[in-house]
Amino acid sequence: MVEEFTCYAGADVPGLLLAGSFGASLYFMTKKNVKLGKATVITIGGLVAGAVVGSAVENWLQVDIVPFLGIHSPAAVVSEIIIISQFLVSLYLR
Repeated sequence: MVEEFTCYAGADVPGLLLAGSFGASLYFMTKKNVKLGKATVITIGGLVAGAVVGSAVENWLQVDIVPFLGIHSPAAVVSEIIIISQFLVSLYLR
């Protein structure tokens, strides 16, 4: 008798957070009367800048080896930096 084990990893929480921040950034920028195309380009720029800075911070902190403030996942560090950059982009850029 062969038993099969199914592994369910759960939801992709950092990806869900990034999708939510992307949508929120677009929403708030269009509320400030920025056209959707321009808002999309600015939001993608903030996403890329946050990913670059987040990767540099994660390489510096090495949270997978030594946890920092209870964060063990490198993806969580990068996604948090991206969320902060999305917030700053939607708050200050027009």
